[in-house]
Amino acid sequence: MFESFKNLKSGDIGKVDTKFIYPLLRWSSASLVDLDWCSEVNKRLFFIPPDMACKMLLVGIRDKNAFMKYPKGIKTKETRIDELKKTLIMRYYGWSLQEYERNSLIMEYIDWNEVADALGLENKERKLLKLPEINTKIKKKEKKSIKGQGSLFSF
Repeated sequence: MFESFKNLKSGDIGKVDTKFIYPLLRWSSASLVDLDWCSEVNKRLFFIPPDMACKMLLVGIRDKNAFMKYPKGIKTKETRIDELKKTLIMRYYGWSLQEYERNSLIMEYIDWNEVADALGLENKERKLLKLPEINTKIKKKEKKSIKGQGSLFSF
């Protein structure tokens, strides 16, 4: 199949195996230069014979390079906040890592205040999540003295 792709790119149409026209078309469309022409061939691919589709593909290909460039993925670093959110959500819902990856899109809809209260987060962690701090100081209630206590019927 790779030899067929090389032969197609070099212009040697006789050595191209027409059974692989569909993958050859997909590989050819990886080049941005040939993308428009490959989409035209793709429209007609199943309505014309494979050898004609191969010749049609050869006519429009301008990029003769047989090496396909794949897009590079962007590497993202998880910040301390992201790691904290990940561990909190996994603990709160009881998710495994696989379940977290499937449901990671709901992160923006989560009420972090509710999660923080349920898991009993400290003020340091609440600050990272930009939540209000909790007052942990105990206030003593003053006893109110009721003056003029009367009977049941005194209003």
